[in-house]
Amino acid sequence: MSKTSNAPDLLKLKAAFILGEGDRLHYILVSDVVHFNVTPPAEAVITIFVIRRASGLCEIVNESKTFSRNKCVSRYINANAGIIKNAIEIEIDKVRVKFTSAILKESGITLKWSILDLSNAKDVYVQFILIKEWGKADLLSIYPLELINLKRAERAERAEV
Repeated sequence: MSKTSNAPDLLKLKAAFILGEGDRLHYILVSDVVHFNVTPPAEAVITIFVIRRASGLCEIVNESKTFSRNKCVSRYINANAGIIKNAIEIEIDKVRVKFTSAILKESGITLKWSILDLSNAKDVYVQFILIKEWGKADLLSIYPLELINLKRAERAERAEV
């Protein structure tokens, strides 16, 4: 007998990670756009999501996207999980320096970063509003189970009426 899973398929969702029940975003860092002198023209953006997991540990998810003609042509995702909260600032700096150094070495461009501090926003709804207002991060990269489950419950309640 085969088992079916209720777990979402991240590839179908295009999400970089799942924000589970009780998980919250801590920071989001987004690089300036890096333009490459290639034909056809291409550009890349790096987004770093810092997640406080319900377990108390943190995770850093890096998402690097390359665009050509306004279409995403490549995407790379990397995660570093199990980081203790006291070490998160050091780990964020390591990741930021790694990307900044690599881009500088390859292109001569010094990355600048925009940072959204969500550490004081405890509610996932508030976090999503702040991210949307900020306008620099792709909300499609985040799969919030808490919001999805609430939407399912709301639909079920409406169906009962």
